[in-house]
Formats: sequence, structure tokens, C-alpha cells
Amino acid sequence: MVAVKALLFACTLQTCVFKPCCDMAIFLIFLNAFIWSSSFALSKSAMEAAAPLFVTGSRMVLAGVVLFGLLLCKRESLRLPRPAIMPIVLLSVIGFYLTNVLEFIGLQGLSSSTACFIYGFSPFTAAFCSYVQLREVVTWKKLGGLSLGLVSYLVYLLFGGSEDVAEWGWQLGLPELLLIAATCLSSYGWTLLRKLGRRCESLSMTAINAYAMVIAGVLSLIHSAVTEVWNPVPVENPLLFLQAIGALVIFSNLICYNLFAKLLRSFSSTFLSFCNLVMPLFASFFGWLLLGESFPPGLLFAVGFMVLGCRLIYHEEFRQGYVLTSE
Repeated sequence: MVAVKALLFACTLQTCVFKPCCDMAIFLIFLNAFIWSSSFALSKSAMEAAAPLFVTGSRMVLAGVVLFGLLLCKRESLRLPRPAIMPIVLLSVIGFYLTNVLEFIGLQGLSSSTACFIYGFSPFTAAFCSYVQLREVVTWKKLGGLSLGLVSYLVYLLFGGSEDVAEWGWQLGLPELLLIAATCLSSYGWTLLRKLGRRCESLSMTAINAYAMVIAGVLSLIHSAVTEVWNPVPVENPLLFLQAIGALVIFSNLICYNLFAKLLRSFSSTFLSFCNLVMPLFASFFGWLLLGESFPPGLLFAVGFMVLGCRLIYHEEFRQGYVLTSE
């Protein structure tokens, strides 16, 4: 029953994106980031119960199958146009499979503060990918908004993080390089998805996501079978695994991935990546609300810079015609 309600909620959110109300779309962007920020804790729980690659593969395959079921119920076309086959395979390998594998391996050797800082560069990599793939122009005003976002990140990490700044290590080792690579590949994947949505209008974003998730999930499970111990499967706590995977599939794969993909039809990947910088701030809120952690003192300042940067980028992209009020 909970899963059915969540799926109905996801469909409602995705429908609202294309109503001619930009305020509602902006609200959905930040609501999506708010929901997505819970996936870190859920992923940690899942990895406590099973091997990381098996977790990734299981959730991707399960989510893809559920999406295919929803599309069949809605009687949407699942036929892949020939020009879309290779881009979807590329999206599956780069945007889903490699991104998740590199992220999981890199996070095992990094502190949360360093990981958050590296993820803070995603709007810059998204802007570069948009320039290369979609020929979207990066203006000085947009760079100013991105810089404000970076300032907000520095304020949050220096004055609002949960770890002592003195404990930070700034050496560039293998974990840092893996996470930087995951950030770049993720930005490339979202830009490729936006490009696919433009060129293959006969195929819905949900269908593209379904194909990409199943392909990436199968690759992850094959990788897991080669590198992780299956006896008979790499799961130590079946109940916790099922609970965590179920929550991840519903909140991350079904709601957030698909809503983000829908939003890419109306907004650039640069703007959406910038808005997703608030995810660590929302994670701090969850920590304060659910775990009783102290409220970070730099949080309000970071949010203030984030709002200013968001307005700059939004108005500039609206002027450039990259923001659509309706489809």
C-alpha cells in the first residue's frame, strides 16, 4: 500500500512539472532535492546489509522493471527508435553504471565533508557538458550565480559541517579522483539524458530511465558476481536489505530520478545541478530532526548565498531561452 501511494505521488509530481506555473516547477526542483537527500542514509543502511555492487544492481533492475510495468499499464510505447539505441546504452554505462560504481568505491575512503565538497563542483561540470553537448552558452552572469553557489558550499563546509576543519585532508588520492570522475560522469549522463529527450520525443523520459536502469543494473550484478562473494547471494541481513532497497527504489529511483528527468525537459542540467547543491543542507536538517544533531551555524548563510545564485542563473537561462514554462 505504501509503495502504491508513493508511485501515485510520483506520477502527480511529474504531471505538475509541465503546468504553466514556473513557481510550481521551482518548488518541485527543491522538493526533489529534499527527498533525494534522504538516499544517503538509506544507501548506508543497504550497504550494511549487503555488498555495495549487489545493492546498486538490485535497486536498478527492480526500479527498471517497475517502471516498465507502469508504462505497460499506461499503454505507452516502449519501442526504441534506432537512433536512440546507442545513446541509451551510453547513458546506461556512463550515467548510471560507472557513476554508481566509482561513487561507492570512492566514498569508502573519504570523509563526508570532503565528499560534499567534491560534489559541490557538479554545476561547473554540468555547465561544461552542456556547452560541449548542447552548445548552451555560459555567460558571466551565470558564472556569477555558480560562484555564489560555491561560496555557499565553502561557508557550509567551513562553519556548518559536522567534522572539524582541522581534520580535513587535502591530498589528492585515489578516492578523491574516483569521486571527481563520478561527479563528471554524472553531469555528462544528465546532459546526455536532456539531449535524448530533445531528439527522441516519441520516447518518454520514464521509458529512457527504465531502459537505462535495467541495463546498468544487469552490468552492476555481473560486476558483483565477479568481484563480490555470492554464498548464495552477498546479503548478510535480508530484512534490512529488503527494507532499505524498497525505500531506495521508491524514493530515489522511482520518484527522484524520474522527476529530475522530467525537469530536464524544462530546465538545463546546469540549473538543476546547481539547485541540488542544497541536498547536504537538507541532510543537515534530517540529522537535526531525526538524530538530534546540532543545527549547523553556517546553514542559514549558505542558504542565503544559494538563493541569490539560484535567482541569477534562473533569470539568465530564462533570458537565453533554456527555461521553458510549458512543454
